[in-house]
Amino acid sequence: MSGGVDAVLVAWALSSLLFVLSLWKYEAEASQRRLHAAGVGVLLLAAAGIYSADIVNLPEIAGTLLIGASLGLVLARGWRPQALPTLLTAFCGAIGLSMLCAALAAYLNPNAFGIMPARGDGVTGGALLLVGVTAATGALAWVVAMVAMFAGRGGPGDQARRIRLLAMAGGLAGCSVTALAFLLQHAGLVVAGGLAGTSGLVLWARLRWGAGGKGLAPARRRA
Repeated sequence: MSGGVDAVLVAWALSSLLFVLSLWKYEAEASQRRLHAAGVGVLLLAAAGIYSADIVNLPEIAGTLLIGASLGLVLARGWRPQALPTLLTAFCGAIGLSMLCAALAAYLNPNAFGIMPARGDGVTGGALLLVGVTAATGALAWVVAMVAMFAGRGGPGDQARRIRLLAMAGGLAGCSVTALAFLLQHAGLVVAGGLAGTSGLVLWARLRWGAGGKGLAPARRRA
């Protein structure tokens, strides 16, 4: 798309900045602003992805957005708030499993992904490493998500463990997407996957070790 490279790069940079700001150590009162910053970052990423496409079929894109929004609305209205972590966990597991399948497909049919070397019969070198990272992190994200699905059925301690596993699964799924994006040399997907992976792993680390391992809230508020 002529003249669109700079605008796309600016959008990616702004979305990255907004995601970083959403993860910054604000006080609890600023949580709403963090959510707004992350939401605007997602919109910028989506807009940059559509704008940077060489061939854009707007009816298909609009239809996909409408279907996805409708499904999200139905699920959000039909599920109890207490059950939403289960839905998010299943979503992270599905992403991990899809990345594992994509890595296997790239390994078995590298021509379809444009990663076949000029001389050779299969994936080698850096491409093989990226395929392996995609498969490993995707499989691990799926396993962690499955463990999280059956955790948290006991007391508050089990529920906290489930939330930590959910954050880890989301982070690993994002890392898997990032590895696949590097393999496909898709800069926008690298940014999106990297932000998702970083967000999930940072959240997991803060839930695991922040405030004495008790979560994100400041320790002084727990007294």
